[in-house]
Amino acid sequence: MKALGNVQEISFSGLIMVRAKCVPLKNAEVFDHKMKTIGKVVRIFGPVRKPYVAIEPEWMNMKAMMNLIGKDVYIKEVNIDGKTKKDRRK
Repeated sequence: MKALGNVQEISFSGLIMVRAKCVPLKNAEVFDHKMKTIGKVVRIFGPVRKPYVAIEPEWMNMKAMMNLIGKDVYIKEVNIDGKTKKDRRK
């Protein structure tokens, strides 16, 4: 597991806003410190070096989401093994 970042706030629309340490893939699953699924990444925005990530919660009520504020959340590490421009030249 890889640390995604710190939960900053809960939006009025019910999305969990995280200040990310890395850029996740869209629709990546997000977990709490107990490795329980929180939701999925629906939007990535903001500065390139430390973007904000919007997470759509799957099961949580408002009280459980408010308890996440200030806590770290995690994603599974993904190795992207795609072709690069150099590989296509061969």
